[in-house]
Amino acid sequence: MLSIPRDLYVEYPTWWAWRINELYTKWLKSLSEKKSMTYLEEKVEQITWEKTDYFVTIDFAWFVKFVDLLDWIEVDVPNDLVDTEYPDNNWGYETFSIKKWKQTLNWITALKYARSRHSTNDFDRSMRQQLVIKAIKTKLLNLNYIGNASKLTSLYYAISSNIKTDLWIKDIISFTSLIKEIPNTNIFSFNLNNSCDGWVDTCWVWGFLYLPNRDLFWWASVVLPDEATASNISKYDNIQKFANLIFNMSEIFQEKYEINIVNTTKISWLANKIAIMFKKYWFNIPEKNSIVSTKDRLTKSSINYIWDKTNKTWVNPQSKTLEALWQFIFSEQKQINKPIYSKNPWTKVEIILGEDYKLFLNN
Repeated sequence: MLSIPRDLYVEYPTWWAWRINELYTKWLKSLSEKKSMTYLEEKVEQITWEKTDYFVTIDFAWFVKFVDLLDWIEVDVPNDLVDTEYPDNNWGYETFSIKKWKQTLNWITALKYARSRHSTNDFDRSMRQQLVIKAIKTKLLNLNYIGNASKLTSLYYAISSNIKTDLWIKDIISFTSLIKEIPNTNIFSFNLNNSCDGWVDTCWVWGFLYLPNRDLFWWASVVLPDEATASNISKYDNIQKFANLIFNMSEIFQEKYEINIVNTTKISWLANKIAIMFKKYWFNIPEKNSIVSTKDRLTKSSINYIWDKTNKTWVNPQSKTLEALWQFIFSEQKQINKPIYSKNPWTKVEIILGEDYKLFLNN
């Protein structure tokens, strides 16, 4: 699952540009539901380079009704949350808080957990919403709705007034039969955030956005792709590359091969910069001893992967990790028995940076 932040500044079908969260509603009153959603689908496809097959539009009224029908959902809350400015029903605020723990949530608490904005940020909120989606899937499975056509049909018609979609009920039944076979441990959550602006060492994974100067955008708070500018806002290359890993090479997030970066050049900062780049894409670059310098001066870069059958430690030459690395460093991939430079005993892949590093540094 990949969440796109609501404040992403995008071009509209006309000359205008604004946040993506208003792209759908901008034409909803003057155009049909389908046409308005088509605009949003086309924009999501442009951002991610992934085909959007269907859409489902739900509102908070649906959410309330749905969780209420399920009675409760169980969410494993990863962090304490305190929001002192959660809107109440009297145009004021109340405090909403929840502790880190596996929690049983009714619709009131689940809605607050999914909607809370002032406790952290929109990036964190998108991850909480994905946790709620997983929890709903688990509860449906436990109640034997998923895979049961009659139960699912009854549930659909009970809440259909709050759903807009181009899926037929037979499609939904077919999809849920597939979903039934997917454990939650195989469902990965991703979003986009602005933590890596300027290649800072403290950046997080998925940091493909930045906050531009507000005076360039009518003092509005918006986010842009990390290589975009006020005059060229549609620079989605890195996001598209990331989306390709998520949707077409997701095995790399299960393999999680430990990768070390080896610098054979005289450029002292090179390995660290490459390591941060790979961390953004959620490759497994350990925090300690993952960056190595050597006095060896190699002309060409290469990727070494471990193949040690004796100790039953090897990387499959056909692995998605090695295939994915070609998107960044299109160099020779060599099979070796043990790491040449790395100090980490669990290293599975060594990326050797040679004098040809400029060929891929800005890819």
